Amino acid sequence: MVFIGSEQIEFKYSNILGKLGQKSYGIYLTHPITMLLASKLMYHFTPAILGMQWLFLPLLDFIGAAVPVVLMRIIARTPLSKVN
Repeated sequence: MVFIGSEQIEFKYSNILGKLGQKSYGIYLTHPITMLLASKLMYHFTPAILGMQWLFLPLLDFIGAAVPVVLMRIIARTPLSKVN
């Protein structure tokens, strides 16, 4: 809604946020699985990070958004994109 109301206002990351917004439904559907898997892997391989919430939560948020975007990009470039 912010972008609809302020089409004339340009700011530094508007293109990136616009592209991320187009993929928001795919992120919404896959981020719980991604975040659960990432937290379990961190628990087993880097347990010291779990004690540092200032590092763990931003890292988990980044992984929860980045992995689904990368998966969508991979699927879009393969023959799987033509499957309905």
